[in-house]
Amino acid sequence: MACHSLSARQNKPSRHGGFTLLEILVVVTIIGILAGLATLAIGGTDRRELQHEAQRLHQLFNLATDEATFNHSNFGFSLTETGYAFFRFDEDKEQWLSLDEKPWRAYTLPPFAKLNLELQGEAGTLGDARGDAFRDKNNKNSQQPTVMILASGELTPFRIEFSLREEATQLALISSDGFNLPSLQLGGNDD
Repeated sequence: MACHSLSARQNKPSRHGGFTLLEILVVVTIIGILAGLATLAIGGTDRRELQHEAQRLHQLFNLATDEATFNHSNFGFSLTETGYAFFRFDEDKEQWLSLDEKPWRAYTLPPFAKLNLELQGEAGTLGDARGDAFRDKNNKNSQQPTVMILASGELTPFRIEFSLREEATQLALISSDGFNLPSLQLGGNDD
């Protein structure tokens, strides 16, 4: 009888704490999915941040248009060496004044951002002193915007393209025909 129980034990498959192939494949699949999600969450942050900057500027243009219309004052916008600035025309001093209060104060863009401005078919880029042609020749300190936002609701027709410095892909576009509010188009989402 002792022999019979010994042979029965030898026929049963023994399990010594190892993993089956199915268990290993499930764990590897889960790790792969988590790694892919982490890559998607981390990668493309410059693209997302640039699109966020475009949304911010679009909201400021809409706010400036509303302010100009409701307060019967003229606003202006200009690209600077590192970003952009908004202006208000002072009727008493008869000159454009830069705005220092939030949200209008001069804004610095991240270093990876590249903006291309086109005014009525004339192209320029961030920091190329586009306002020089409009400056008061008698007053070297005079600041002049390149995009006018008038109290009548009209504005200078323009296109501002947002892209990364190392890429040519346009990630966002703000544009206006001069009569309608600026529109925002987001693109380049191939992350």
